[in-house]
Amino acid sequence: CSRSEQSESTQVLHSVLNGKQQSLPTMDNGSHDGIQALLQAEQEAQRIVSAARTEKAQRLKQAREEAEREVVAYKTELEDKHQSSIKTQGGDSSANVERLDVETKQKIAEVQQKWTANNASVVDMLLTKVKTVVA
Repeated sequence: CSRSEQSESTQVLHSVLNGKQQSLPTMDNGSHDGIQALLQAEQEAQRIVSAARTEKAQRLKQAREEAEREVVAYKTELEDKHQSSIKTQGGDSSANVERLDVETKQKIAEVQQKWTANNASVVDMLLTKVKTVVA
């Protein structure tokens, strides 16, 4: 296609887009005006697309910032719950270790005391059962 054929087709296209039914233009000022109209329409379209892209980028940035704020808030909430849980479950871990150590020593002492008190009677009972013959 030559340049003049392209300009004629663009003018026809422009006319169709504007809802006008015209015959094919000739190589006069009409085709030049059509080209100018197409160029202006193209520039307007570029401006609209550019504005839409800018708006989309701003919305994405705003959504990203909002999501970041939500993540920080949720993280803070979880951390607060965790700290609260630690405080209600006994606080410091070294205090828990110390408490468990004392409880364990008490239970060992209790078991040893019961063994010492019942050792003789358990041995006697076992010997009696072993010596008894069942017919």
